[in-house]
Amino acid sequence: MLSRRPSTRALALFVALAGAPARADEGVGSDEEEETEGEEIPRLPAPFVLPDLTHPGADVALDGFVARFAPDGARTGAVATITRVSAEASVLVPRRTFVGFSYPFAIALPPDGGLAPGEPGLASGRRALPGNVEVHARAVFPLPSSLAIGFSFGLVAPTATFDRAERANRSAALAAASLDPSNVGHFLPGRIGLRPAGDLRIVRGPLVFQGRHGMDVLFDVFGGERTKVAGRLLGHLGLLLDTDVEISVEASQIYFFTSDAKVEGEASAFEDRYRVRDGRRTSLVIGPGIRLSTRDVDVGASIVTNLVDPLTPASGGFVALHLSLVGRDVVPRSGDGP
Repeated sequence: MLSRRPSTRALALFVALAGAPARADEGVGSDEEEETEGEEIPRLPAPFVLPDLTHPGADVALDGFVARFAPDGARTGAVATITRVSAEASVLVPRRTFVGFSYPFAIALPPDGGLAPGEPGLASGRRALPGNVEVHARAVFPLPSSLAIGFSFGLVAPTATFDRAERANRSAALAAASLDPSNVGHFLPGRIGLRPAGDLRIVRGPLVFQGRHGMDVLFDVFGGERTKVAGRLLGHLGLLLDTDVEISVEASQIYFFTSDAKVEGEASAFEDRYRVRDGRRTSLVIGPGIRLSTRDVDVGASIVTNLVDPLTPASGGFVALHLSLVGRDVVPRSGDGP
């Protein structure tokens, strides 16, 4: 009998620890919490740069950036904006499988005016940049202790209509993409992109961590440039101040695995400046934010800036305001009232 007591105590301790995280999460989220496979899945405020992993219905989001870039030699400063509409719905298996899309539109003032360093000329004005549409499908697998993992696959279609051969467009597009570097493929005309990724979310009481590690493979449909392969990392660390209010810090990074070949000739000085080169193969942005979640709407705001050189070589940095609005469960689920 005495030899069995340590085993019994260890078993009791293990059961107590296994149940602790579930109890710590009670009260987190709104009245929309659902029970799935014996576990409560809290309804959390959606991150800015990542999806809400386990929402039950159809969500529609509108978010945007407004940024000012540090001065370049061609002008005293430049601005860029991105407006993006997106939607995602749970299909087939509620809270487990999802399909969605996103479409960005940018307006930007080329930081260098579309001119090579030292080139005389009149700086170009603002450019309208309709981007590439992305569609995606993803699946989520909840695990014990407030842990969820998922996998996503996105397909970027070449819907961007602006002329990529025009210098000012290229400068403006890369300035806009600098605000959200992990989605640079949205502003590369004539590209088809394959975007596999893995997701992870951990909830510990009021602390929420969510991350995504993915890869982009970007094919040039015109064959003018070689295939680009890049890795991307996105992270969200949040603190729930109340059941529906969260403060957070988010970051996103893109990393190109190879650099582009050097462009020779004085006439190609602009193109050489904009190629992916060693020392500028990565871009990382970070910023604090706050989000309020209600039954039907999430609203949030964050400040975003670069930690290393931005994607655009025509500016040393930027500061941006990121605003987000998410409509929750815009398509009622079966059995819901009006």
